[in-house]
Amino acid sequence: MPIDLQSKLLRVLEDGKVRRVGGTDEIQVDARVLAATNLRVDERIQDGRFREDLYYRLNVFTIHIPPLRERPDDVPLLAEHFVQHFAEETGKAITGFSEDAMRLLAAHDWPGNGREVRNIVHRAVILCSEGEIEPRHLPETLRGPRARTRSSDGMPGGIQVPIGTSIDEAEKALLLATLEACENNKTRTAEVLGISAKTLYSKLHRYEDEAKDGSG
Repeated sequence: MPIDLQSKLLRVLEDGKVRRVGGTDEIQVDARVLAATNLRVDERIQDGRFREDLYYRLNVFTIHIPPLRERPDDVPLLAEHFVQHFAEETGKAITGFSEDAMRLLAAHDWPGNGREVRNIVHRAVILCSEGEIEPRHLPETLRGPRARTRSSDGMPGGIQVPIGTSIDEAEKALLLATLEACENNKTRTAEVLGISAKTLYSKLHRYEDEAKDGSG
């Protein structure tokens, strides 16, 4: 949300009044605001992209919902819910997922969270005529050779480093892959890698400097 709109929203929250576009009269409103984001608001406050006063005005009661990759037990529940919904909607006698299909769903890291589950199940119901949904009804991203597996802690499985890669380059590849898996959450990335946030920032700055030198 642009900064100028943030100030307008803050004024509405503080005064409880709105003005129609083109109008002159202020209208009293009584509403509750539910705000959701998958971004690090604290980082955007530091960058000047989000008003700190608006954040504290909105942050009365916080509910943290981890990404779906950190809740693998929820994947079968969501998948079964959506398959029942779309089976009823299309009038198809689809009973659920085969063991192999459910195994592929459980191994996926779900970057699109619940919306991605819904879309993939919807697609599978369209392709399946009746009975159980099989792996062939799922997208190539789930069943192809590049489909990612999940480690014991719920993180995506890993990276491939060619033989002959230097230790520094291997470390860089691991750090950047972990940062991507953690959706650019640097605090979480440092925790996963077992290093301090200061060390992580230092390495990222070094990679940026190396990239600038290389492009020059």
